Amino acid sequence: MGFEDLKAAVEPYTLAHVACETGLSEESILAFAQIICDSPCAFSMGLVNGMGKNAINFERSRSCLLAITGNLSRPGANALSGPPKDMRSKIDFEAYEMLPDAIKAKRLGARHFGFLAHGLDLVNEAQRRIWPQHEYVMAPGVLATADAPSILTSALLGDPYQTRVILIQHGNVVANNADSARAQRALMSDEVSLVVVQELNHNATTACADIVLPAAHWLEKSYMFVRGCPSPPGQIRRCGTTAYGSYRML
Repeated sequence: MGFEDLKAAVEPYTLAHVACETGLSEESILAFAQIICDSPCAFSMGLVNGMGKNAINFERSRSCLLAITGNLSRPGANALSGPPKDMRSKIDFEAYEMLPDAIKAKRLGARHFGFLAHGLDLVNEAQRRIWPQHEYVMAPGVLATADAPSILTSALLGDPYQTRVILIQHGNVVANNADSARAQRALMSDEVSLVVVQELNHNATTACADIVLPAAHWLEKSYMFVRGCPSPPGQIRRCGTTAYGSYRML
């Protein structure tokens, strides 16, 4: 999407309409817009922004504002720091480049969202012009995963192919889905052979599982390099250990 496309997309959001939707006065909205345009401004980034029901649209709006107001990599604005230059990062060890293009194209949701199939490679090709020491700058394990609604469609309707095994870790898919009944039907479909859920507590999703595994609390995970941090008790396993073991068995 270019600037003209963005301009056309936001045209219905007049000042009066935005004031009505937000409950703010037109004067305060104009004043806020003037501050963003005239002064260096840093926008909040990270987990907190992703916790609300409009998280995706918020992040899209924030990214657009950063671009059109020039609040990127200038004093007082958001910094484009990039990956570490003199050391390898976790992303380098994901070895995403070893995944064949044919397998990338089969990722559920790639038919509708090109980023999941080939878009990540195109973005990283541009980023490598600035950070050539890294094969991938953006984490494929986070950004190039399957589209969650498409997984449910595959389980329920076999489109574009049938999902047979589902592993869910730390995610209440049924409760978090806009159509909880549909998510429940997908997980309990006769066409799905196995549903494994690894969780801290029983919930609506564990109720649909064939196997429920105990999960490690975040304080018990391997990235917590804290003196005295306890190992997971009993039969609890960390998420990575469970995923790796499951993939090997399958």
